[in-house]
Parts: sequence; C-alpha cells; structure tokens
Amino acid sequence: MQSLLIIPLIMVALIGAHWMKVRLQKSLTPLNQLLHSDSIHILTEAEKRILKILDDLYVNRVLEAEVHRTDDVAWLELIFDTRYVLVPSMHVNLTQFARRQQEEMLDDSQVRKTLTVGTPQDLIRKRIQ
Repeated sequence: MQSLLIIPLIMVALIGAHWMKVRLQKSLTPLNQLLHSDSIHILTEAEKRILKILDDLYVNRVLEAEVHRTDDVAWLELIFDTRYVLVPSMHVNLTQFARRQQEEMLDDSQVRKTLTVGTPQDLIRKRIQ
C-alpha cells in the first residue's frame, strides 16, 4: 500500500526536476544572459523583442552573444556552436528587423518564421540577394 503512494511522489519529483533542468539550461544561454545584462539598455523595445525571438530560436546553439550600437543601428554578434549550424558567426541588424516588424505589422510568429527559413547561412544569402 505504501509503495502505491510513493510512486506518484517519485513521478512528481522527476517531472519537477526535469522542468528545473530545462529552465536552468535556458537561463544559462548567452542570449538569455544578454537579455538580463546591463548592455540591454541600449536597445529599443522592438529590438528587445527580436532578441527574445532569437533567444527562443537558437537556444543551446549560441556560444557567445554581444550587442552594440553604432550610428543608431543595434548590432548583435553571435558565435554559434558549429555542430548545429553551418556558419561559425553572424552579425544581425536588430534595428532593421525591428523596423520591418513594425512597418509590416508582423506578429512574433511571423518574425519567427522569417528567421527560421534555414540556417543562419541561408539567412545571410537571402539578405545578399
């Protein structure tokens, strides 16, 4: 009888431990750390939304992330884990993506679809053409 009571408790503990592991892994990503750092104050709200979308898309694929602003343009520099993507690094113009989102009135799911068309290399090729 006692073993019947212990099994559900073990199941709940395992589910809780898995949830905590997933949350901890996400909070340790470079993009998530960037979202909670002091350097985030240089971004507009629209640029922060793009950064959050990128954080969701490239979770556990980015090794390093840095943001800086030059001439009213916010640049995000990403260094990827090459086990998951074809290019080692990418520079993202957050300002351009934010403007496009506002001008075309795109919701987050449409922006996410635009950014996940392919690997980052495919995105770069698409911008060059």
